[in-house]
Amino acid sequence: MAITVRQGTIFVSGLVLGAAAAVCVVLGLRSSPGPQQAPAQVSEAPASRPAAAVQPAVAAVQAPAVAAPHVACPAQPATPVARAGDGRVRLQAEVSARTQADAAAFILAGKEAAASGRPRDAEVAFMMACRIADKLAGVDSLPAADARYQLGRHYANLALTGPGAAANRGELLRRAEVLYADSARTYVASHGEGHEKSRFAAEGLARVRQTLAQGAKQVAPAVRRTQAQAQVQPAAAPQPRQVTRRAQPVDEIGDAADEREPTASR
Repeated sequence: MAITVRQGTIFVSGLVLGAAAAVCVVLGLRSSPGPQQAPAQVSEAPASRPAAAVQPAVAAVQAPAVAAPHVACPAQPATPVARAGDGRVRLQAEVSARTQADAAAFILAGKEAAASGRPRDAEVAFMMACRIADKLAGVDSLPAADARYQLGRHYANLALTGPGAAANRGELLRRAEVLYADSARTYVASHGEGHEKSRFAAEGLARVRQTLAQGAKQVAPAVRRTQAQAQVQPAAAPQPRQVTRRAQPVDEIGDAADEREPTASR
């Protein structure tokens, strides 16, 4: 069938109008807001929180931990002399002429004295090692931590298993606690928590603190009983009544004795 010129013109016009409509639809879809903008709105929601509520938490995380001060070496020995031959090692105040080798030698001498049953000599040797290490290497050094650990371990062993330490047990445990804690901090800072020195110091500290806690539980009931007894005093017992007799004159006593005596003439 033959297509006239008029029909061809109408057909072409329809194609042009359809293409124009399609272009308008595509452009309209691109310009309209789509669902991809929703995540941007969600991500902006946390920014609407007040800054004052976030700053304290950030400051708490970023604030550096305040290191506890190191404890000084004990000034005086606390271990009694165990037997003859113990107590020969003398505590020296001046250690300026010593060397790091002397600190290591004193630690070795302390171990040998403890093993041979001379606890006083062992204590003084460890104290000398502590003083030398503090003087030459510093209180936060590993040699100082080693000396404190050995001295704290010595005190703990005496307090928990040593004979004749019952009278001074509380003082020995208190010294062991602070020395263990100090050496543990230095070991963890230098080697980390997983190192064997860190673990040994932490285990010793836990054992001493457990013993102190058990002692406090045992002492508390006794203290309460003593306080209760002091508050409730028993009533004073009545005093027996004293009868005062009138003293007789000497003449009357003699006459009464004469009257009781039987006479021989009768």
